[in-house]
This record gives sequence, structure tokens and C-alpha cells, in this order.
Amino acid sequence: MKAMSAPATQRNGRAICCEVSHDAHRLTERSGKGGGMTTISAAEYRAMGGKKAIIKESAIHKTVVAHWRARGLPGTLVATIPNMGAMGQHGLTKGLPDLILIGPKVHGYLELKTETGKLSGPQREFQSLCMDRGIPFFVTHGVDEPIRLLEALEIVRPDHGFISIGEAAASIIDRLREERR
Repeated sequence: MKAMSAPATQRNGRAICCEVSHDAHRLTERSGKGGGMTTISAAEYRAMGGKKAIIKESAIHKTVVAHWRARGLPGTLVATIPNMGAMGQHGLTKGLPDLILIGPKVHGYLELKTETGKLSGPQREFQSLCMDRGIPFFVTHGVDEPIRLLEALEIVRPDHGFISIGEAAASIIDRLREERR
């Protein structure tokens, strides 16, 4: 799992080197040479004056898909639209959303954005096309919003907290083992 580094800050006179994992909920405090590590929440880090780490859209994407694979309800689907870099390549179209959502309450599309991300022109055009035809098109920001949306649409089981990538991987491996039997 690749982590992003956030700017260092001070806590009790010690420098904090923060690494944000895909779930973006925990930051790690390193206490210097050979010292141990303490995990703090992102909110605690910001309260100490640290900047909010921006999680890349690709990391949000991986987290959302892993969450569905681990907690998805039967008869639902969250699928990637493989359209990255639609720069004149045959069959690729600029503006297509990140995910297709199919569940008991919806068949639509989801565009994932970072906390500060905005739709591009082609993405706004696709959104308008969907809205004109009554096709649900959602735009979410960060990691929390898409997970809560999937819960509200009854595509994933509700959770009181995020699962870790390790838990998601274990769940996927268990599901694959069951399918092979």
C-alpha cells in the first residue's frame, strides 16, 4: 500500500512525519531515531496545525472498489470504467465517470474526486447527458462520501468504521477461495 506524506508538524516538541494510507483516517507519528510510532487521527493532526492531506483520486478509487468487494451486498455491482487517459485512443471517450453502480435502488454512475477536485468540461457534459435522460450521476469528494453513498444506495453493508485495506484483501481472498470450491 502506497502512502502519501503530509507536511511535518510538532506535537509535544517532537516532529510528526505523517503518512496517510488509502483509508485516510490514520496518521503516524514517528518519535525520532529508533523511536516508536504513535497513530493519531487525521482530525488530531489538523488540530495541531498540520495541513489536511490530499488523497489522490486513484487511492480513493482503489479504496471504494476494495470496500465494495469486501462489504458489497449480493446482486450489486461497483465496476471501474477503464477510461484513464482518453486522449484520442480508439474507443475511449473523455468525460466518462469512474464507476458504474448497480444496486436495488439505482443503476447509475459515480465520479470520484479529491477533497478539492472539480468536474472537467467533458465530465460536466456527461453529467448533463445523464441528468437529461434521468440517469443517476453522483459526484463525491474524498473517501467518506462515496462509502456513505454506497451504504445509502444499499450497495454495501453499513459499517460503523472503515475496513482496512488488509481486511478488504482478506475478505476478497476468502471470497475467491469460496468461489473455487
